[in-house]
Amino acid sequence: MLVGEQASVSNWPVPQVAHAEQTRSLLPAQALGAIPLAVHPAMAFTGTSIDLLRLRESYCAVTAATVVQPIGMALVVEMGAEPLLVDEADRPAYAEAIAIATGFSSAIVAQATDALAAIGVENAGRILAPLVRSAVENALTSATPDTIDLSSIRGDLLEDDQ
Repeated sequence: MLVGEQASVSNWPVPQVAHAEQTRSLLPAQALGAIPLAVHPAMAFTGTSIDLLRLRESYCAVTAATVVQPIGMALVVEMGAEPLLVDEADRPAYAEAIAIATGFSSAIVAQATDALAAIGVENAGRILAPLVRSAVENALTSATPDTIDLSSIRGDLLEDDQ
């Protein structure tokens, strides 16, 4: 949203503004009475209706002044997601974590599907989907940086990387 351009319109009717970045970019709208809220969903969007279903399982970072945090949290709940309060100073780290999870998982899946396609496997994505889902679910429920177990990776694959 181009808040600066929108805020220059004197009759801008929006009382709340949600922005994926930081709340300081909303200062022009705030000067006109908008309530600045930074809301960043932790999900990769497809642009299709499936996003509405996935949003129900997602969290959204909410950054706002303490007095209006309940408004941001309520907005997230109304969208069907769970709110997660993130301080303004922590938003870059939050965004980086989201980008790492999205980029890394996409790259790994692409690499695996390419490897299967190279040996003639058709529909590699469909074949890998249950494996990837279960591996990610297992990692999310049990793994921390200190407990990640690489023993399930074949030794020859680890040796190739060295």
